[in-house]
Amino acid sequence: MDDGDASMANAAGYTATTTIVTEESLYGLPDPVQRYLREIHLVGKETVADADAKQIGTLRDTVKQGWQRFTSKQNFKTDHASFTRSLTLHNFLIFSVLNKDEFRESHGFRSTSLLGFIPLARKSGTEMDQTELLLYLAETVWFPSFWLSNQVHWQMIDDTSARLTVRSGGVTASVLLHFGEEGKLKMTADGYYSNGKKYGLEEWSAIATDYKDFDGVALPTKLEFSWDLEKGNFAYFRCELADLKYNVSRA
Repeated sequence: MDDGDASMANAAGYTATTTIVTEESLYGLPDPVQRYLREIHLVGKETVADADAKQIGTLRDTVKQGWQRFTSKQNFKTDHASFTRSLTLHNFLIFSVLNKDEFRESHGFRSTSLLGFIPLARKSGTEMDQTELLLYLAETVWFPSFWLSNQVHWQMIDDTSARLTVRSGGVTASVLLHFGEEGKLKMTADGYYSNGKKYGLEEWSAIATDYKDFDGVALPTKLEFSWDLEKGNFAYFRCELADLKYNVSRA
């Protein structure tokens, strides 16, 4: 998509101090972003400093692999984009496998352990930094007041899409949001895909659907992540939001 003529905009900006979203908060955002935030009834609600979320879902590592059930817990912070996710796989008869994703202090980490304390694998580095920040951006659909943060830079693409970019330290991640009918939201980006031997940039996408009310805000409860590879589309992660609590550190 040619976005050479697209205009750049910063959100109105807020810090992690809880405040109320107003119409003035939306000024300067791309038109499709403003419409979406009004449609989900964000105006009049508190901004989010931190959030705890629980999900259920399925995932797989390869196209030929069967789907594995999981449950996960996440904590998000918005003063500086960061999160932790602990995901437990349940397809093992005796032992549980714990996957942990993190983005903190501008670095991304992913680890796998048996029973939560026997290490099996750990990944870090430039590719993981971008991967984990990209994951954080995709899941801001669950706390969209972050889109008003002064950490966010917006780029208007057209009447139904806009690009969201966040820089954290030396790491930059950018997601193109496509706002469809009936609240369907698709996010696309260039991400680092690993074939088990090396990383390469491929088109990554996330689709958000099935909106439900959370404290007066309509939020998507289902996310599906996939890669658009040369051999075809590879969906690898499907989750459903089971619980969501805002500003838990202030409770």
